[in-house]
Amino acid sequence: MRKNDLQQKGGTMIILDYQDRRPIYEQITERFRTLIYQGALPAGSRLPSVRQLAMELSINPNTIQRAYMTLEQEGLITILPKKGLMVSGITEEDVHSMFEMRLLVEPYALRTYGSGIPREQLETFAELMHHPDSITDFCESDDEFHELLMSTLPNKYLRSAYDRITGLNTRFRIMTGKVSMIN
Repeated sequence: MRKNDLQQKGGTMIILDYQDRRPIYEQITERFRTLIYQGALPAGSRLPSVRQLAMELSINPNTIQRAYMTLEQEGLITILPKKGLMVSGITEEDVHSMFEMRLLVEPYALRTYGSGIPREQLETFAELMHHPDSITDFCESDDEFHELLMSTLPNKYLRSAYDRITGLNTRFRIMTGKVSMIN
């Protein structure tokens, strides 16, 4: 039996916190999401089967199934019948869709919720992003701006959609070598 990529990296990378108020499936989903976004599980990485991970974590397989279904709906993993689970790659269409979504969402979010951001701060970000010293400086300024913008969003659905865009953006940067590792 072929080992999955979590086993090859020296054991499970999923640790549950029973003090956390979030459901277990959300903790598992969030941990895989983080591993994928940070590049620890690159495109093509195999994930443990539902049964395998359930046994390893000593939890109900339905909990693992729910986490995997969420990751599949988010486009982060692909479930291949009789072959297993793999981390999805990023296609050219994904990149175009991400930037199109950013072009639609960011101006709206800024107009609607950005009134609490001081104008001087916005001008500083604009200057840094239009005249960066390096790609790393640009990415850092871009990330700081978006974290600030996200902190102003009271709409949980908009915030959730934007979290997905940010995650895809991070994966794209790591995959293209524009940023080796993001916090």
